Amino acid sequence: SPHIWATLAIVFLVLAGIALLWVSALPDLATIRDHTTGWRQRWAARMAPNWKGTSAQWNMLYHRTGILGAFYFMMLIFVHFIITVDFLIALVPGWIDALYPATHAANALQAGVATMLLTMFVLRQFGGYKDLIGVDQFWGLGKILFALSLLWFWFWFSSFNVLWYAKKPNEQAVIELLMKGPYLTVFILAFVLNFLVPFFTMIWNPLRKSVWGPPLIAVSVLIGTFFD
Repeated sequence: SPHIWATLAIVFLVLAGIALLWVSALPDLATIRDHTTGWRQRWAARMAPNWKGTSAQWNMLYHRTGILGAFYFMMLIFVHFIITVDFLIALVPGWIDALYPATHAANALQAGVATMLLTMFVLRQFGGYKDLIGVDQFWGLGKILFALSLLWFWFWFSSFNVLWYAKKPNEQAVIELLMKGPYLTVFILAFVLNFLVPFFTMIWNPLRKSVWGPPLIAVSVLIGTFFD
C-alpha cells in the first residue's frame, strides 16, 4: 500500500510541475513559434498555438501560475510527508517526530538549489551561456543556498531538542540509533557537508559573489544530502 500511494503522489507532483513549467513558458514558446523555422517552430506552435500576448492572456498567465504553484507546493509537502512517514519513521520504533516531513521537504529544497547552481555552472562553462548567466545569478542563488543551509540546522536542532529533553527510553534509543550508534559516521558527514561547510564558507562575500564559489559549495551540499 505505501508504494502505491507514494508512486501516485510522485506522479501528481511531476504532472503539476510540468503544467507549471508549460504555463510559465507560454510567452517564450510563442516567441520561438514566431521567430524560428523548422522543427522548433512546429514544436512551439503545438505548445503555444493561441498565445498572442493580450492583456487578458497575461492576466490568465499570472493567475494560473499562482494556482499551479500552490498545487505544486502542496504536492511537494505531501510527497515528502508520505515518503518520510511510511519509509523512515514507521520503520524505527519510538521515532515520533511531527516536524520531520517538513524537515525532509526543506532539505530537498536545499538540494534543489544546489542542483540548480551546478546546472548553471555547466551551462555557463560548456553550454555557451556566459553572456546570460553571470556573477549576479550565482550570487543571488548562493544567498538562498546559505539560508537553506541555516534552515537545515534549525530543523535538525528543533527535532533533536524534543528527543533529547524528553529523555524517554524510546526517544533516547532513536538518538542512539541515528546520531550516536551505527549511523554516527553518516550523521557527522551529513552535518558537516550540509551545514558546517556552507555556513563557514558562504559567509564570505569574495567566495559567495563568484562564479565558482556557490557551485563548489553545492557539491558539498549534494554529497551531504546523499548521506542524509
